[in-house]
Amino acid sequence: MSESLSFLISGSYSFISFVVALSIIVFIHEFGHYIVGRWCGIKAEVFSIGFGPVLFSKNDMRGTKWQIALLPLGGFVKFLRQEELSTLDVEKSEKFINTKGTFEEASVLSRILTVLAGPFANFILTFLILVFFILINGVPSDKIQINKIIDYPLETQQLRANDTIKSIDGNSITDLKSFYQLSGNPSLKKVVRYDVERNGIVESVIGPHPFPPVIGSVSLRSAASESGLKKGDIILKVNEYEIFSFTQLQSIVADAKKFPLILKIWRDGSLSNFSVTPRLVDYPDPGGSFVKRRLIGISGGTLFEFKKENANIFEASKIAISQIVSIITGSLNGIKNILIGAISTCNLQGPIGIASTAGEAAQKGISSFIWIIAILSTAIGMLNLFPIPMLDGGHLLFFGIEAITRKKPPEKLIRGFNFLGIFVLTLLMLTAISSDLFCP
Repeated sequence: MSESLSFLISGSYSFISFVVALSIIVFIHEFGHYIVGRWCGIKAEVFSIGFGPVLFSKNDMRGTKWQIALLPLGGFVKFLRQEELSTLDVEKSEKFINTKGTFEEASVLSRILTVLAGPFANFILTFLILVFFILINGVPSDKIQINKIIDYPLETQQLRANDTIKSIDGNSITDLKSFYQLSGNPSLKKVVRYDVERNGIVESVIGPHPFPPVIGSVSLRSAASESGLKKGDIILKVNEYEIFSFTQLQSIVADAKKFPLILKIWRDGSLSNFSVTPRLVDYPDPGGSFVKRRLIGISGGTLFEFKKENANIFEASKIAISQIVSIITGSLNGIKNILIGAISTCNLQGPIGIASTAGEAAQKGISSFIWIIAILSTAIGMLNLFPIPMLDGGHLLFFGIEAITRKKPPEKLIRGFNFLGIFVLTLLMLTAISSDLFCP
C-alpha cells in the first residue's frame, strides 16, 4: 500500500511539475504570436492556455478574451478571420494598422513575423534564463585559484583555499584548459604534488588526485538517479576494487560484465553501499555520430571549486547564445541519426518521459527546474520551426510560397499538406509515447 501511495504521489508531482513548466513555455510562445500580431494590426479574439472547457476568462480593453481551459497540454491564440469580420465593430477596427484586422488580410510579412514570433519567444525565454544563471554564478577566472576544497577522506591534504595552482606533478597549469587536459593522464597517482602560489610564494604541497571519483552531476532519469546517487558523492570502491580517479570508474563501468555494480560511497563523513546497473545508451562522439556506451549517468567533478569572476551582460549573452546553439545542433543531430536509423527511437522522449524529467528536476530544486524549462523552451521553439503542416514552420512554408509566387497556395494543396502534417505529428507522438512506455 505504501509503495502504491508513493508511486501515486510521485506521479502526481511529476504531472504538476510538467503542467507548470509547459504552461510557462506555452504562455511565452503564444504571447510571442499575440504581441507581434497586435503590433502588425491583427486582432486576437482569444488567448488560451489549455484546451477544452473554459475554467476562467476575462476580456481586455482590446476585446481579446484571455482564458484558462481544462486541459493544460498546450494553448493557442485565435486571430480574427475574414468570415468573422462582420462581428468586429467598424470604429474599433480603425485602431489597427491593418484596418480590417483579420489574419488573412494582413501582409505576408506581417503573417510571417507573427508566426515566427512564437518560436522566437521560446528562444528569448531560454536566453534570459541562461543569462540570469551566468550573471548569478559568474564565469571562470583566468587564474586557476582555489575557492573551496571538497571534503575528501584523505589525510595527505595540504592544499588551501586561495592557492593558485601552477603545476601538478610537473605538468604546467596556465589556464582551465590545461588543467582539464590532465583529467585522463594515467601518470597521476592517488597522491600528487602540487606547485601552488600561496601568499606570493610558490610552494610544493601534497594533495589527492585532482580528478577523484567525485560525482559532479547526476543526469535526470538515469541509472545513478534511480539508485539514489547524489552530486558530491565520492566513490571509493567499485565491487571492492579501490579507485582514486574518475577515469578508473569510467573504465570499470565500460568493461564490466556482471551487474549490478556495488559502489562504496563516502557522503557527509559516512560510508554507504549503492547498487547501480549501467545502461547501454547512444552517446554522441566529437565527430557528430553516436557510439554505444554503458553509462550510469554521472559526470565527474574536481577536488576543488575554482574562483569565478562576475560576467558582464555582453559576456553572459555570448555564452548564452553559444549554449542555445549547442542545444539546437545537438538535438538536430540526434533527430537526424534517429531518422537514418543510426540510433534507436528510444532516444525520443514523449509526454510521460518529459513529465518524469520535469518532476525529478523540480525535486532537485528550483534551479534544476528552471534549467529544464530553458531546455524544453528551446526544444519547443526548434520543433515548431520544422516545415511540417500544422506547426509554425508549416505556416511559414506556405507564406514563403505566397511571397515568391505573389499568390496564396491553392486551398486544396493546403488541406492536403495539413492532412499530411496531422499524420506525421500523430506518428511522431505515438513513437515518443511508445518510447516512454517500452524503452528501458
